[in-house]
Amino acid sequence: MKEQIFKKYSKSQIIIFLFIIIVTMLCWFYIASSSDGSGGMVMDMTGSDPEMEALMQNRLLSSALLVSIPPIGMFVPMWAGMCIAMMLPTAIPMIMCMQRVCERTTVKKNKFSVWFFILGYIMIWLLFGVICWAASTLLLRLLEGFLSAASTLCLALGILFLLCGIYQISPLKNACLKGCQHPLDFIMQNWHDGCIGGLIMGLKHGFYCAGCCAALMIVMFPLGMMNLVWMGLFTLLMFFEKNAAFGTLLSKIAGWALIIVGVLASAMGLFMLAMNIH
Repeated sequence: MKEQIFKKYSKSQIIIFLFIIIVTMLCWFYIASSSDGSGGMVMDMTGSDPEMEALMQNRLLSSALLVSIPPIGMFVPMWAGMCIAMMLPTAIPMIMCMQRVCERTTVKKNKFSVWFFILGYIMIWLLFGVICWAASTLLLRLLEGFLSAASTLCLALGILFLLCGIYQISPLKNACLKGCQHPLDFIMQNWHDGCIGGLIMGLKHGFYCAGCCAALMIVMFPLGMMNLVWMGLFTLLMFFEKNAAFGTLLSKIAGWALIIVGVLASAMGLFMLAMNIH
C-alpha cells in the first residue's frame, strides 16, 4: 500500500514536500521558543528580586493598553518566521502542481524552477510585512494620543476589524482567492520557462496570495504576531480557504465574523466615550 502511495509522486516532489514540512516545523519551533504563547516575547524572571518582580508586574499592568510596533530589526525575523510557518503550508498544492508541470516539460532549465517559485512567493510576503510595519508605525505616530485611552483604542480596533471584514467579502478578495484555488489554471496562464520564470511566477502567485489573505494577516497584528493559538487557527482557515471545496463559503463566513467583531468593538468604544470611561 505504501509503495502505491509513493508511486503517485516523483522523487523531486517528495523532496520538496519534506523540505516545506521541515522548514515549517523549524519556524513553528522558533516562534514557540521566542514567544510566551500569548503573543509576547519570553521574559525569564527566575531568581529575580521580589521587589523588582513586583515593579515589573506594575509596569506591565500600567502599559497593558500601550500600542507599540517592534523595531524593524526585531520585526523582520518575527514576520519571516510567522509567514513561512503560516503561509508556506497553504501553498503546498500550488507548489506540488508547479513541480509536476516542470517535470513534464522538455526544457532542462525548468529543473530548478520550483525552488525559485518558492523564493518569489516568500519574497512577496516579506515585502507585505515590511509595508504593514511601515504603515503601522506611521499610523501609531499620527494616532499616538488618540490610542492612549481604552475607549479610543477599542474604537480603533473595531474600525480595523470592520475594514478587514469588508475586504474579506469584497470582489477583490474573491478574485485573488480564485487565483489560489486553481493551481493548474494559474500555472498554465502564467507560465515562464527557467529559474527567472519560476521566480516571476512565484512573485505573481505571492501577489494573489497576499491579496487573498491580507485581511486575516493584518488582524494578526492586534491579536498578537507570536500568538500560537491564533496562528494555528488562521493557518487552518487560510489553508481550507484556498484548497477546500467550501473555501469560498468559509471566506465569507470569516469576513462576516470580522465585521460582527468590528461592529461590537466599535459600539463598545463609542459607549465608553459617551460614558467618559477611559
